[in-house]
Amino acid sequence: MEIANSFGVETLGLVAGVCLIVAFMPQAWKAFKTHSVNDLSLSAFLLQATGVVLWIIYGVLAGSLALVITNSLCLIIYLCLIILILRYRPKRG
Repeated sequence: MEIANSFGVETLGLVAGVCLIVAFMPQAWKAFKTHSVNDLSLSAFLLQATGVVLWIIYGVLAGSLALVITNSLCLIIYLCLIILILRYRPKRG
C-alpha cells in the first residue's frame, strides 16, 4: 500500500507540474511570434527561474522524479522567455 501511495503522490506532482508548464506556453509562444515583450518583467522571470532551480535541487535531494522533471521543463520555458526578453526588449537611450 505504501508504494501505491508513493505512486499517487508522484502522479499528483507530475500533473501539477504539467499544469505549470502548460500555463506559460501561450506566453512564450506569443512572445516568440510577435517579438513583443514590453509587458514581461525580466526580474520576475529571473526570480521564478531561481526558484525553479531550487525546486530542482530539492527534488533531487528528496528523490522526487516528478519535481525534477516538471521543474526542469519549467526552467527551459523560463530561460526561453528570459532570452526573448533580452533579445526583443526596447533599447534604452
